[in-house]
Amino acid sequence: MSENSYNNLSISEIESERTAIISYFEEVYSKRERLIKLSDYFNKIVRSQNSNILNSFLPEFIEQYISLLSNYDPFYLAPSNSVKILDAARKLIEIKADFINFTLIDEQIKRIDQKFEKLLNYLNGDIQNNQREFKFPVLESDINAGQFSFGFLESISIQIRKAISETKFLVIPSESHLEEKIDKQIRDSWSNAINYLINNKVKVLHKHHEVLIAFDRKVGIIIGNSLGVVLTIAFIEELLKFHNSKMIVDAKENISLTGGVDENGRIISTSREIIRIKTEIVFYSAIKTLCVSKVNELAAEERLSELKKEYPNRNLEIVGLTSISDLLNRRNIVEIKRQKLSVRAGKFIRKNWVSAVATVLLAVLFSYLFVMDFDDNPVLLQADGSNLFVKNKNGKVLWTKHVNLGGDEFSNFELLSTARIIDIDGDRVNEVLLTQKFDDKTLTLKDYSSVYCYDKKGKIIWFYEFKDNVISNREELKPDYTVKIVDTLTLYSKENILLISNNMTSYSSAIFRINLRTGKRLPGTVWTAGHILGGEIKDIDKDGKKEFMGTGYDNGYEDVVFWGVEIDSLLKMRPTREDYLLRNMSIAEMKVYIRFPKIDYDYFKQIRTPTLISANFSDNQSQREYRFSVGENTQVQVPNLSYKINYNFKDIDVIITSGFRVRRDSLVSQGKLNLPFTDTDAYKKIIMDNILYWKDGKWVDRYSKVKK
Repeated sequence: MSENSYNNLSISEIESERTAIISYFEEVYSKRERLIKLSDYFNKIVRSQNSNILNSFLPEFIEQYISLLSNYDPFYLAPSNSVKILDAARKLIEIKADFINFTLIDEQIKRIDQKFEKLLNYLNGDIQNNQREFKFPVLESDINAGQFSFGFLESISIQIRKAISETKFLVIPSESHLEEKIDKQIRDSWSNAINYLINNKVKVLHKHHEVLIAFDRKVGIIIGNSLGVVLTIAFIEELLKFHNSKMIVDAKENISLTGGVDENGRIISTSREIIRIKTEIVFYSAIKTLCVSKVNELAAEERLSELKKEYPNRNLEIVGLTSISDLLNRRNIVEIKRQKLSVRAGKFIRKNWVSAVATVLLAVLFSYLFVMDFDDNPVLLQADGSNLFVKNKNGKVLWTKHVNLGGDEFSNFELLSTARIIDIDGDRVNEVLLTQKFDDKTLTLKDYSSVYCYDKKGKIIWFYEFKDNVISNREELKPDYTVKIVDTLTLYSKENILLISNNMTSYSSAIFRINLRTGKRLPGTVWTAGHILGGEIKDIDKDGKKEFMGTGYDNGYEDVVFWGVEIDSLLKMRPTREDYLLRNMSIAEMKVYIRFPKIDYDYFKQIRTPTLISANFSDNQSQREYRFSVGENTQVQVPNLSYKINYNFKDIDVIITSGFRVRRDSLVSQGKLNLPFTDTDAYKKIIMDNILYWKDGKWVDRYSKVKK
């Protein structure tokens, strides 16, 4: 687009750009992608030289722009992006407007310029900083139609302690649960590291360990098994130090590794597409050697050759590896050397001196180190069922709150729906959201209908109480609600938190949003005639608009339901029986709505509605299916049936649990329930034939036959 074209931009054209930006921000997670998009948008506005356009369209995004600019790092991506960002920032400070913080933007330009100059020096062959730690590339952007874009170099810190009963792994930052492949990779890497010590006749002094794994940068999409090589070497390094071995393993200068490791120490390859992107991430850094699986070596070399056409002096060596043994035999990657006798002896004395004087001195030392941990940024939540411990990255308890998570055997789902660590304002200092408040004197639950936001010191920043009054055709429903956390999302350029409210004494329930920064209620609520057990935020149809997907009950139909509805600013209600509808609300257009009626066993047991086991709800992206389980209302919730729902929301599979098969088959054998037996295709067909789908305002079965 020419300069004259920019000058002739109309209000409608800019409004179209603005709408596209809002939609784009709802979909894209990457801060750098957002900044690049926003810089393009600002460039068009500034070049228009139209004061009406400047004053109308710049202020809306300026605060978010400054936050993104403050977090921008020019490393790990092509310099052309930084040129574009700096150009937009410099043009922006030329505008004389009250809503622009010129000083702050100018400071960020200088900071980015300094780092950008370093990157250009590296690309021209001048790499002087030598870092002796292993780094690995991680993909930072959203997954969009299978495509990754930007990324970073990440590193990990390992701490090992002696454990009594079993080896435990603690990952920081903590997730709701370790993704299955990551969990397996950690254990495979640990097994390979232990085997290395044994094979090299290093006496392993302790059978069990407590292992802390901290991701230093805390960014990126860390999934699958691509960090296995780094984990294995890091484990070996720390195990040798922990057990005061005769030899130690150190990283050589400026090394990056990527690839998984299987249980036999073989290095696992990744896809050609991902290895090309990771090669590019490493290329725009100070790394001198990139180690990949031998299978991926050619793809990495090809991408390196393409990148060197623009920067021929950038010296990056690609090394293909077949196994951990192969890696440890490469002296250009790792250095294996004997530990100095004096150093080892000193460690032994410090570790084994048991006299009273030494014990006191060590106690004083550790107390001092504990006190000197000045990091007060919350990054980790742990709980024991009745207490929530807010910790920093080193595991130090910053403050505690009383909670009720249903006893000691609570699930990660219960913890995450009650408390979350979230940076509400993008300043890299975390806040804590909590949906319970106890009386400090009596330790009784004082408030369960609100969400509280605490600062890093445990002081309340804001709170919001859900107390909506609604009336159905049956009754007036008392405003007595619990509140649970779903997740955060960006909607209409605002950072939101989506929450669930379930009525304690009746059936009315809702999902609603509040502004993360202010705690103010935002427009848009979806009501249901039945409790909402849990769910997630997801763009299921790739239209750029987010949906809530989850499970729950419908009291009108007395069924378990799986459903999805678009998140927006409208007041609406999920379809149900006429007498359970809430007044003055329109019926929501459902993205998906499926009912799972009772089975013969439920009728025999006089179960009104099967019990949803909320902690079992999951979105299995690799299999492209949702899963949840139902059981009986007993103290110990054991699934009777599990359902798998394909992403097409048509194909549903029924899983019969062994315990349920025994219970129902016993009733069939006694003549109390009719054939067929339970774990048979014939019985599964009966169940699937009764599942109902909401289509065009009517309930139909899987054969599209309309049901009442």
